[in-house]
Amino acid sequence: MGGPLTLLAADDEPGILSIVEEVAESMGFSVRTGGNGAEFWEHFTVAAPDVIMLDLVMPDCDGVEVLRRLASLGARSKIILMSGMDDRTLRSAERIAANLELEIAGYLRKPFSVASLRDLLGKGAGSPATIIDAQRLAEGIKRGELVNYYQPKIVLPNRQQTATVMGVEVLSRWNHPHIGLVGPARYISIAEESGSILALTLEMIQRLIGDLKTWHEAGHLISAAVNLSPELLTDITLPDTINAILTEGGIPPSYLTLELTETGAMQDVPMSMDILTRFRLKGIQLSIDDFGTGYSSLIQLYRMPFSELKIDRSFVHSLPEDDEAAHIVRSIVDLAHNLGLSVCAEGVETQAAYDYLTRIGCDCAQGYFISPPVPPGELSRILGRSLDLNRFAAS
Repeated sequence: MGGPLTLLAADDEPGILSIVEEVAESMGFSVRTGGNGAEFWEHFTVAAPDVIMLDLVMPDCDGVEVLRRLASLGARSKIILMSGMDDRTLRSAERIAANLELEIAGYLRKPFSVASLRDLLGKGAGSPATIIDAQRLAEGIKRGELVNYYQPKIVLPNRQQTATVMGVEVLSRWNHPHIGLVGPARYISIAEESGSILALTLEMIQRLIGDLKTWHEAGHLISAAVNLSPELLTDITLPDTINAILTEGGIPPSYLTLELTETGAMQDVPMSMDILTRFRLKGIQLSIDDFGTGYSSLIQLYRMPFSELKIDRSFVHSLPEDDEAAHIVRSIVDLAHNLGLSVCAEGVETQAAYDYLTRIGCDCAQGYFISPPVPPGELSRILGRSLDLNRFAAS
């Protein structure tokens, strides 16, 4: 390497910063510290740190907002979260960071030991280039390190109904033994380029079947959606393979939806038509993901056997204040219904967006306003309790 790794530590407790600085410098880091949000961002701009230690609770600095801004800036720093909050809150913040495609080395709950600090700084010192590669990914899939997270999808209520969870989207996470929870942006393209994407997808479906059986046996007859890489639309045996897994697991195919981007579906129209049609003939549902962001032919999409259309989050996040986005979303909802498709909005993050989608007749929705992606056990708890009806009440 050309020089020492840079650590940026942000905490409003001088004693904590002193400990971090002493330990990190003894490990060869070049250290910068900030006692407030302004100092943190000043150092971040100048230093481009390799590792960030971030106190989630400072007087002038909301840790989750910092994570969102780091993600929007495309930060590739490894992040260690710190707080005196309980472990559940810290784990929640860790999942938020992973969902934002930030690289998380772990978290420290104050007061922490020097040994635990050294351990996490050691993870932070690892080279991402040597940790995330095709060989390590293939080994991780075989070792069962790839895990499923689930983001609830709810049926949007009218004035006579309450919002209910009707399904989930399955999202992959790599529980890496050295660097912690890794978001899919770090490895999906590697899986596609190296040929591991089929093994990864089938592993996700196998794990999903076990979780669906648990939820169904508990009386929660929800469905699940799995993203299908365009790279897999060249395998004419894929419908038979996935259907055989469902049959062996005892899950009716109607409980599985495969999501495919409109651009992906258009790469080889005859082959896509063949494979997608056979999925539908076996009872598996199909969804057009990220609708509105591609440049595909509407007539070709009409001819393909999709059962659901998902509105891309780029149109949803500014609802209803952005008049243009509001008109586009309403038009997409009308178009989907006129074509006999159900329509789902993703990226719902505010009450205002939720209320607007409810008013215009959107069928279902998902997003952080409803729930972030969660591990199976946490989803079981969500399914086992009533939603906050006041929070979800449309105006």
